[in-house]
Amino acid sequence: MVELDQIGGLIITELKQIPHPKGDILHGVKKDDIGFNGFGEAYFSTIETGTIKAWKRHEVMTLNLIVPLGEVRFVFYDGREESKTLGLINDITISRDN
Repeated sequence: MVELDQIGGLIITELKQIPHPKGDILHGVKKDDIGFNGFGEAYFSTIETGTIKAWKRHEVMTLNLIVPLGEVRFVFYDGREESKTLGLINDITISRDN
């Protein structure tokens, strides 16, 4: 399922999960996914429970955010002056269950 959210250009994609008795397989991203713009780098980050960890503001950035363990709340703000959705905020919680 792919859903376009309020902020222009923000795409939320439900990732495929394949149950397996020895450990589930979690799909990440593939080259024909909507919103995939090529590959630059991959890195992983941990976040301590109850803390806020912010990224810096980028003028242009494509991120594929995946949360394989736990639950992370992402708050997106559209500060692009030329955007039709300027000023909108999307508050999204991502986990393996949603």
